This record gives sequence, C-alpha cells and structure tokens, in this order.
Amino acid sequence: MGKNNDNYPLNKQVLPKQYSNFLYGLRGLAALFVLVSHIWYQIWPADAEPLGYYERPTGLILFLTSWLYYGHFAVVIFILLSGFCLMLPVIQGDGTLPGGTVEFLKKRSHRILPPYYFALLFSLFLIDIFIGTKTGSQWDISIPVTRLGVIADLLMLQDFIAPVQVNYVFWSLAVIWQLYLCFPLIILSWQRLGSLGTTIAVGFLSYTIILLLEAAHVEDVPPQYIGLFFDFTLGVLAATLVFSQDSLWIKIREYFSSQIIAVICGLLIIGLCYLWGFDKVEQNLAFLDNLCAFATLSILVAGASLKPNFIKDILCFKPLVFAGTFSYILYLIHAPLLQLIWQYFLHPLGLDKASEFFGLLVIAPPLIIGFSLIFFRFFERPFLNRRSRSVNNDKRNSYET
Repeated sequence: MGKNNDNYPLNKQVLPKQYSNFLYGLRGLAALFVLVSHIWYQIWPADAEPLGYYERPTGLILFLTSWLYYGHFAVVIFILLSGFCLMLPVIQGDGTLPGGTVEFLKKRSHRILPPYYFALLFSLFLIDIFIGTKTGSQWDISIPVTRLGVIADLLMLQDFIAPVQVNYVFWSLAVIWQLYLCFPLIILSWQRLGSLGTTIAVGFLSYTIILLLEAAHVEDVPPQYIGLFFDFTLGVLAATLVFSQDSLWIKIREYFSSQIIAVICGLLIIGLCYLWGFDKVEQNLAFLDNLCAFATLSILVAGASLKPNFIKDILCFKPLVFAGTFSYILYLIHAPLLQLIWQYFLHPLGLDKASEFFGLLVIAPPLIIGFSLIFFRFFERPFLNRRSRSVNNDKRNSYET
C-alpha cells in the first residue's frame, strides 16, 4: 500500500456539539432552499419541455425571485456534505472503512432506503388518489407513472431511466446511492494517493467523461450527473482539510481565509447566474456545480475554525439546526405535498401567479414541515444508526448524512 501523507489523528477540538450543529444547520438551510425553490417552480415551471413549460415570471417579480430557479445547487451541498460526513469515521479510525465495504453498504442501506421507499409509496398513493392528473404545474413531469419508472425507482436507477417519474426529486437519491457504491473505491485511492491526489484523479476522470460525452453528442447523460461525483470527492477533501495534521493542510487552514473564499465563490455564482440567465446556466451547470462545491468546502472549513465567524453564527441558528435533523424526509416528500396543497387549496381561488406564489410561500412550508416531523418520527428516526441514536441523547451526531 502506498503512503498516505494526510497524517491524522483526529483534531478532537472541532467535533463538539457546536460543529455538529453547524453541519445540521447547513443541511437545514439547503433543504429549506430546495423547498422554497420548488414553491417557485410550482407556479412557474421554468424549465424547457419536457421538464417544464418554460413559464417564467416577468418584470419586478422576475428580478426579485429569479434566484429561486437555482435550487439545484442545494443538491450539490447535500452531496458534498455526504462525502464529508462519510469520511469522518474513516479519519477517526485507522484510515479504512469501519467494518469493511459490506458493513458500510448495509449501514447506508439501513439509513436511506426505508425512508426513501416510504416516500416512494406515499408519492404513488397520492398520485393514484389525488394528484395523478396533469394540471400545468411542475408536478406534471412526474406523471403519468409507468411500470418502467417504478422499477427504476425501486432499483435506484432513476437518474438514467425515467428520472422524474413518481417524484421529480428522486433522481438525486439514485446519484447518492451510486456514490455510496463508489465510496469504497475512493477510500482505496485515498489510502494510496491521499485526498488531494484522489480529488485530482476523480476531477480529471469526471471531466474527461463529460468532454467525451459532449464530443459524441450524448444527451441522455447530463454532464452535471458526472460532475457530482467530483463534488462528492471534494467533500472527502474537505474532511482532510478540516482534520489533517499534515503541515501543508495546517498552513492552508492558517493562511487562507475560508470565509473570503466562500464569499467570492458565492458572488461568482450569483454574478454568473444573473449575467448568463437561465438557459446558459443550464448549459454550464456542471461548472457552476463545482463552483458551488468549492464554496461549500470553504464553508465547512470556516465552520471548523475555533475562532468566531459570521458563517458559524448563521448556520448554528437554532431553527436551521432543527430543520437539519429531519431534512432528509422533508426533501423526499415535499414535492407531492406542494402539488396537493396548490391543486386543492390555492389554485381553485383563481389568483394571479404572483399571488399564488406568495400564498403558497406562506401556507406550504409550515404544513410540509409538520408532515415531515410526523413522518420523521415514524419512518426515518427508527432507522437511524444505533450509534447516532445513543449520541443524540446528549448531542447531535455529525456523522449522519
């Protein structure tokens, strides 16, 4: 085995309850951003067909709300956080997957599949009884449901086969599952090349595949799907950057302001989104995803700093931390609930689109959060890792993804 120069042990000073809360706050913020973004899409299905009706607000409403078009970036945050959190037990241990590959996949299956399959059945139930007819909203891309679509969802292949059927957010769960399957290979590379070498190798491989697909005019595999593998690996790199005691990483932590880098990346994303507009952003989404991933990496480093900073203050805000504890189930079930609320309670009022948007923005979040808390209690919490449940008695655990 080659030498890994990342040189751990774990810096135990940065895993108190505060940092765990910080991670939950980041997850909570990402989940709420997805929810509000999909409220916007519910009123203005802005994507081109077949993923939308190319409806977009105009004038002042467009200027004030166009940032909600970019809820996809929250998925990047979730995926990078997943790589980061999965890497922590490896770093804390002896540099290998605790229990080996089979045990790792068993734990991941136990963690994400039961809530996911509940959400799948819940979505199918609502489609069969209440929301199975097209209404001109964003939900239309999830219906009708075919047998192939259901099979793809059951096998976690819906990112490539019928990616938006049943529930249009499920595509990302297939990506995450496939990343879990690749994680043991990433660990093998990390043991030989270290985090930086592994990140460079995955980045090179990802963009080589993207360029080859584009050269071959293959449109069935969106470039951002491939790029998300690189973003996941950046999460592994972030764990190294936060915890490594190697002199190189210590100097980087000391001399590079992660807060400033996060702000610069964030401003670049905002500037490019407004400069390019929706359509050009879609064409360059893999690049912008990576920019978002570097911003998230910088935020994770800033959160681990022992010095006070505004990023920690924001993400340790108690409502965000609370939202982060049930963000997974919230992400899984919010789309069909949005359609249900809009179709039966708001749309029949005959309001203009702007009024519908602000009405849904007021009505939907508390209802969906309430349902999510109930479903979390019965369909997610029982499947959390035993270790997580015991730790949660006195402090939240940052190892859950």
